[in-house]
Amino acid sequence: MIPRLILAFLVTASASIAAEPTAPRAPRKPVVWNNPDKVKSDLVTHHELVSASMDRVVGYTLYLPPGYAEDGNTTRYPVVYFLHGAGGNESADGPAFAGYIHRQSAKYNFPPVICVFPNGGMSAYRNHPDTGINVETMIIDELLPHIDATYRTLPQRESRGLAGYSMGGGGAVHLALKHSDLFSVAASWAGSQVNFRTKELYDDITIDMLRAQEPTIRLLMITGYDDQATYDAHGPFTALLDAAKYPYTLRKLRGVNHNLGLYYVHTARDLVTFLLQDIATAVVE
Repeated sequence: MIPRLILAFLVTASASIAAEPTAPRAPRKPVVWNNPDKVKSDLVTHHELVSASMDRVVGYTLYLPPGYAEDGNTTRYPVVYFLHGAGGNESADGPAFAGYIHRQSAKYNFPPVICVFPNGGMSAYRNHPDTGINVETMIIDELLPHIDATYRTLPQRESRGLAGYSMGGGGAVHLALKHSDLFSVAASWAGSQVNFRTKELYDDITIDMLRAQEPTIRLLMITGYDDQATYDAHGPFTALLDAAKYPYTLRKLRGVNHNLGLYYVHTARDLVTFLLQDIATAVVE
């Protein structure tokens, strides 16, 4: 179970995001790429990445498993990158996701993992060279090597996973499929499986690319029938996967709208189990 305080926060915050607006929306606040003062949990710590591709400092938060800092511990760990949704930042989802893994690991026999929560702004986790916002390059070419060089990770695709919610769910699936040499598993809650700016399927995920991919990504997508923000996008995207005969798991939940708290309540165990059940906890020869 998720602690009641975290669950209440998630349900309340997500419900307010999902509610239909009754007045014209105010302009979005400018993205703040580094938020060291936003961390409100002892389970995650804030860190900074000097990003050449973004020409700025980008914040990320980090969860280290119990025992990581013990004297004499030389263990290397798998890594899960969790991507926040639109309007979030590097501190948005770390406390809840890391808290769930931290508190439920013994009960469900989850392997110890490092979790990383990067700031993706409003990028859909893609590059936008015209604006200098190149989040895909930042994550793939800068953050991953930085994490592997700084922490005791297992720097291999079999020990890396991606997950996320909404914009972050779509980003997790997209990045994993594009960079299958770096990741072995991806899972999304309410994933925006289209480019949320153009409402089109990601044009850089093609049938030929999917057919040629070996090995494939273990892929889980979870959406709610009442999730008007993202439900419809899953049909065209899974049609693309079907056309390529690409394996995936799609779950549809009744009574779930675009509400992160409800996704946690119904499927937190399932999503985390899917991510970690086959993740490599030792060097793969």
